[in-house]
Amino acid sequence: MHKAPKVQPVDSAAISAAKKRDWEVILALAEKCPRHSLATFAAAGANVTSFDNSTVELAKYKLVADRDDLEIHLMQGNMAELSCFEDAPFDLIFHPV
Repeated sequence: MHKAPKVQPVDSAAISAAKKRDWEVILALAEKCPRHSLATFAAAGANVTSFDNSTVELAKYKLVADRDDLEIHLMQGNMAELSCFEDAPFDLIFHPV
């Protein structure tokens, strides 16, 4: 069975670059997109909500948000049950899996 690599929080250099509007997300079948790109979106000025079932993953977002003074709304829950959200509350949903 293939075991997914452990994901590390995005580094401060990437956050600093995103605050200067220097960022990109490459979506291609041959490329892996950084899982913690949401912090980059927040640094670039987006209103970001991280919705994850994993307390470990949410803690990584909190670490980056606290470290780099970002506003990221953290919510724990299962993506199969989205009734906690109003209809159409987001402009973009980014799921990097």
